[in-house]
Amino acid sequence: MDAETDLLGELKALRKGFGLDDPNALSRIGPRLRLAAGVTDVDDDAATRAKVNIFLMNAAATLPAAEARAIRAGFAVNGSREVRLEARLRQLGEEIGCDLRTVKRRLDAALRKVAGETRASTAPEAVIPTAAPWHLERLDADVRLGPASTEVQEVRNIISHRDGLRELAFSYSAAAPVGMSIDVLRGGIRTVSERCSTTRTRVRMELPRPLRRAETYGVTLKVITSAAVPFYVCTPRSTCARFNLAVSFRGRSAPGRVWLVQDELPLEAGDPVRARVPVPIDATGRATASFTRLVSNRSYGLAWSSI
Repeated sequence: MDAETDLLGELKALRKGFGLDDPNALSRIGPRLRLAAGVTDVDDDAATRAKVNIFLMNAAATLPAAEARAIRAGFAVNGSREVRLEARLRQLGEEIGCDLRTVKRRLDAALRKVAGETRASTAPEAVIPTAAPWHLERLDADVRLGPASTEVQEVRNIISHRDGLRELAFSYSAAAPVGMSIDVLRGGIRTVSERCSTTRTRVRMELPRPLRRAETYGVTLKVITSAAVPFYVCTPRSTCARFNLAVSFRGRSAPGRVWLVQDELPLEAGDPVRARVPVPIDATGRATASFTRLVSNRSYGLAWSSI
């Protein structure tokens, strides 16, 4: 069987019983689904379940509304409420006016789309040969702003372009020359952190084992700056499949406005003068944004201002 068929089989196995709530769910998460969800060897059971849950929610977000509801019900991504698969699908059918057979067909069609899209983005032939040894495939970032500092926790999934990849390097830029510390929390060992210029810092890390070509690998990093920053963006060197961002303003005054940075030149990311799409801050003091299919050398994220 090919990778797409394998992943489809793993998805069909995982939806059984109580879905992600099922006591046997972790044993049904096979290697293809682990790869697609960015699960690494160092992830515990809770982290594995959480990553697969996020993968399924993100996959549902790309589908038509009816198929998205079938995915959410099929895998009980919002909790099974102690209801097994067929009962969940029957309940969904009652809500949308369809019989059980129609809902099952809709779920199967959605799973085939998810498997096909995932296969296209992670297959070896989808990795475009470049001079770079790897590229960023997905970034999940949680930014917490304090009165005089910023803490960022990132989960970065990369795809290797060659066999035997042993080292990764990530660069961070700030709008002003501020102090910056970078720690590797999971997935590797920091070997050096160096200042490349007055605004850019690079961290190099050694991987615990060599990667194969087209293999996806996840690392977790923590970045702390000595000053509060006015924006956070991802500017990939090559195309990036997904970027999820959450910015928390708890512990400090909420900004006057928050806006979306999408497909912009890096130098214009924090420009408060340009017309922008506003982003709300929720009741918990957080602003969020998600991006897919990021273009190389363009910036995506959020920016904020007190005025």
